[in-house]
Amino acid sequence: MFLEFWKRKNASIAYRWGVSEFEKEEPTRPEWYGTVLRVSPITGKRQIHFPRHHQLAIQTASAITVAIAVCIL
Repeated sequence: MFLEFWKRKNASIAYRWGVSEFEKEEPTRPEWYGTVLRVSPITGKRQIHFPRHHQLAIQTASAITVAIAVCIL
């Protein structure tokens, strides 16, 4: 019963938001860039990948910037 109500709610929200015909696979964002090409373990296709150590460096820099801004306030 819950599953059927969930499907109905999901369909009504998708219709209201205008995404009922939305593609299953979204295209890569044009402003996003990766640094390495690798084979996806799920699809087996080559895709752009942003290494985890680069992500951590950016997140650390952001956290430090936010901490400094909070301390200034």
